[in-house]
Amino acid sequence: MRELNDWIKLFRPPLLILGFLASFSLMYYTGKWGSLESILILLSIGFGNMYFNLMNEIMDVRQDRINKPWKPLPSRKIDIMVAREISDYLLLLTLTLVLILIILDRFYLIAIIGFIGGYVYNVFSRRDIIGNVALCTTYTVAAYMSSYPYLLDFAVAFGLTTMAFNIGVQIQDMEADKIAGVKTIPLQIGSGNSRILAFIILSITFLLSFESNIPYITKVVFFGILLSILIPIFFDRYYEICIRCLARLLMIMMFISLIFVG
Repeated sequence: MRELNDWIKLFRPPLLILGFLASFSLMYYTGKWGSLESILILLSIGFGNMYFNLMNEIMDVRQDRINKPWKPLPSRKIDIMVAREISDYLLLLTLTLVLILIILDRFYLIAIIGFIGGYVYNVFSRRDIIGNVALCTTYTVAAYMSSYPYLLDFAVAFGLTTMAFNIGVQIQDMEADKIAGVKTIPLQIGSGNSRILAFIILSITFLLSFESNIPYITKVVFFGILLSILIPIFFDRYYEICIRCLARLLMIMMFISLIFVG
């Protein structure tokens, strides 16, 4: 049972739940849910999320030994070679699902762009500006696959929000990343410039979400997400509560609101 709990932690349940929920809610709201295509989209995004979460844990072992030594891989509660083997199976499953989608509709070739973005960030371990842009691209593609041909502006806003969120986490983890030799945006351009960059990204996100064709209640929750990311970045406190907990909770609430309104 303890080993099972460690495996569950390894797949990052909040991100995993959010991945499935985001995809389902966007398809439900735009009327896409119920077809074979929608099920394939949900599974490809969900299993792709599992693969990249696991690869992120594998590639971050070095800095986690400094910053979070209690996690399953750095604490050696789970063998890293077993984790790599599981990741290979998840990769094969995800690529198979994507291939079927592409056969059904060539639009889903866009999934390859999202996959490359996830690979750059999680497998090549790029945590710098390039890596964060790649991460943003992956989330944007996943959201647009689920809502196509609608809500492109919201998909871009969601991708940018994840980038701003990640910059906030990197600001918090600067010391550990520096010791581990990981190049992140704050270590590239400095903490102050990173805060300004996050503010610019969140401002663009605000404008995109304001113009997007999503329900009013969803917009209100989305603005709450932006504030929960912005406040700790500028006041340099409440990171754990606002970014790691409140922002994720509000994201879940935002996508649930799409289901109820839809």
